[in-house]
Amino acid sequence: MWARLITAGLLALLTGAVLAEPDPVHAAYEAMRAAIAEDDVEGALRSARRAHELALERHGEGSELALPHATNYGYMLLKVGHLQDANGVLGNALVAAEGIHGEDAFELVPLLVALGESQAGRGSRETAQRALQLHKAHRPDDESGYAEIALRVGRYLAAFSRNDPLARSALTDALRILEREHGKKSPELIPVLMGLGDAHAKFQQANRQKKFYDRAIEIAVEHDEPLQAADLRREAGLHLMILSASKLANRYLASAVEDYEKLLGAEHVKTAVARLTLARFHIATSKNKPAERLLLDALPVLSNDQNARNHELKALGLLVEIYERSGDSDQATTYCQAIGRMTPWVSTQDYQPIFKMAPAYPIAALQRGQQGYVIVEYTVDKNGVVRSPTVVASQGSDLFAEPSLEAARRFRYAPRYVDGEPVDVPGVQNKFTFNIQR
Repeated sequence: MWARLITAGLLALLTGAVLAEPDPVHAAYEAMRAAIAEDDVEGALRSARRAHELALERHGEGSELALPHATNYGYMLLKVGHLQDANGVLGNALVAAEGIHGEDAFELVPLLVALGESQAGRGSRETAQRALQLHKAHRPDDESGYAEIALRVGRYLAAFSRNDPLARSALTDALRILEREHGKKSPELIPVLMGLGDAHAKFQQANRQKKFYDRAIEIAVEHDEPLQAADLRREAGLHLMILSASKLANRYLASAVEDYEKLLGAEHVKTAVARLTLARFHIATSKNKPAERLLLDALPVLSNDQNARNHELKALGLLVEIYERSGDSDQATTYCQAIGRMTPWVSTQDYQPIFKMAPAYPIAALQRGQQGYVIVEYTVDKNGVVRSPTVVASQGSDLFAEPSLEAARRFRYAPRYVDGEPVDVPGVQNKFTFNIQR
């Protein structure tokens, strides 16, 4: 899907002049296309960046010849999740496109769709609405194209905020069009139905959300796609957990684990990821023992798959949380050190705890309406344990100091490793903020 989107978006903007460019711009562009064909996301990103930089150097920002390469680089940044960088590149590309084509041109539509996603909720609705309106104005009879845009913007708007009215209306329009074109039981409906489930999420009120997920799963089952049905059950369970905090998530996630075990085996990475997701649900509902078993089963499988590194780190972090909450700090240390060995060192300023608990708000300060903050400095030792915490700055009540120190003592970190050995990290700071919700 991503390859088709990027290639189509780029080719829609490329002109004959761009395609005729001499090396090295065109060479970088061709390298990007080859990487896309091989599903090499990182390679495509590098080549897209190279083409963008060379085109800017040759033609200048705002040039029609540089625009498609900027657009493509923005798409690739979006693909790898670098939303802030994508937002900057795509925002500049939109300004250039408006200068070249005009503010109401159809050529702006793919840029607006991508820019809305990169905004991550900060202006996304307005940008997406503009894309939909421009498509309708220029291509009123192209319902298939409109449905594709409505699906994409609807899904990311639903992810950014609960009960977004534009997300619901866009996805409802897309569903209506696709039902008419493909029928009410077509696999083409599945992404729209999953998006509509997300768009109808409400805190601990999952009935409408569940209805759309169930219809999508039913279509996969009816078309004899058991693996797709398992994928959809896991996605539905994850979104019921995250978007609605619904206990219904357990049923979907447990079913997904069973399906993967049956279809792929206990040692498959999809089975392990499903176990990890179900473990997250159990931890959220304070069922640490079943979560521990699931994580310990999943961890060896994740460790053997280079592409599952982020999932492995998540599993290790959850085990730290389980053992710290149960008072088994020695066992937690094993997994803190494992994370430390896997992760490169960041600056002390960016050093974040794996496990932390918020300080208790002093009752006396709460009764007096007092607010403030405390900055605590400490050393993180070779086991990822906080040592010698002290208050180095504060504002507000003196009552905030002790709960801040107590909370800091409970933090656990991945220790820093130098030449394969853990070392102490002095001068680590954390700011505890005490605010009363009005």
